[in-house]
Amino acid sequence: MTDSYRYQWMDSTHTTLRRRWDNAPHYPDLQNFPHHCHVGHEDNVEPALLMDITHLLNFITNKITSP
Repeated sequence: MTDSYRYQWMDSTHTTLRRRWDNAPHYPDLQNFPHHCHVGHEDNVEPALLMDITHLLNFITNKITSP
């Protein structure tokens, strides 16, 4: 089981955040606290489920292979 995690997906230039999943306890009011995802920008935070490396790789694979 994963205790703490942070997975970050950047664009190919490494300058634009696509998503970052983590479970740092920064957003206690979000559903599924402490799991959350930063989408497109550091300040755009959404609730998320526990993320592990297998789910991460499946998510990214689906995003880059879907039309």
